[in-house]
Order: sequence, then C-alpha cells, then structure tokens
Amino acid sequence: ANLLANGTPPTLALASGTCAGTVIVGGALAGTVTLTGACAATNTMTLSVMPAATTGYSCDAVDRTLAGAATTNLEETSTSTTTAVFTFSGIATGATDVIQYKCIAY
Repeated sequence: ANLLANGTPPTLALASGTCAGTVIVGGALAGTVTLTGACAATNTMTLSVMPAATTGYSCDAVDRTLAGAATTNLEETSTSTTTAVFTFSGIATGATDVIQYKCIAY
C-alpha cells in the first residue's frame, strides 16, 4: 500500500540554547521529533528541505507529551515552498517531549 506521508523527512532546526531535538522520524510531510532539551515559549522549530510546493505549506504541530494541557499546539509562523517555521507560543516543553507534525502543500 502507498503511504501518504512517505519520502525523506525534512531537515530539522531548533532554536539555540537548550531547545534541541533528534532526527525526525516519519516521512516528508508528517512525523515526530523527540526533544533532547527543553524549549521555551519563544523558541522556534524549522522544517526545511521539504518537497517543493506550488505556494507554501499549511501545517499543524502539537506537543503530544503535553496532551490534555491547556496549550499544546505550536503555531506555524512562516512558510515558503520548501520550509515551515513554528513557534512554541506559550508552550514550555520538557526535555524529552515528542512533537508531532503534519503538513499539506498548496
């Protein structure tokens, strides 16, 4: 069977300081990032080298370790034809939280 989100995972960049993560597990447009350092509410997460979209990406990302907390969603703050940028926006993560993302090209 064909998988919807297959392909090479994007390149991951997290804000400097303690905010850090491991290689993405998943495909080109959906997967998870396991953090290796806590991220503050103002830190960013960038997914780049994604398949070229015509205009950009509409993405969702959530800290699934914090499921049930008041705020678990990351905010997509920028996009291009190959990149999506998220801000943790009010989320203070733990050092081993799992961030789940999915993107749709448009």
